[in-house]
Amino acid sequence: MGASTIDLHRRSAREALPALRANVDTTHGIQQSERALTVARQPGREQRINAGQLAYVFRMVFIGNRLYSISVSGTALQVDQADAILFLDSFAITQ
Repeated sequence: MGASTIDLHRRSAREALPALRANVDTTHGIQQSERALTVARQPGREQRINAGQLAYVFRMVFIGNRLYSISVSGTALQVDQADAILFLDSFAITQ
């Protein structure tokens, strides 16, 4: 079961690559980090981008042929505050 989860995270990373690049292009920023995460038992990615005075945190998950995404933006301090984290952690897929 552990190997399957790792494989799914790798597959998700490959599928998410165009979306991750688009986030960098759209924000005109520089990717600071990217990590695997799980949303509704599905593999996903979190991406952090800095663009001058603004910081962005994107969370996304692929389910079937759909991409679900949520993001916050603000100063580097704002995107790490409790309200921003609570908002990002509320990301859920219901079906």
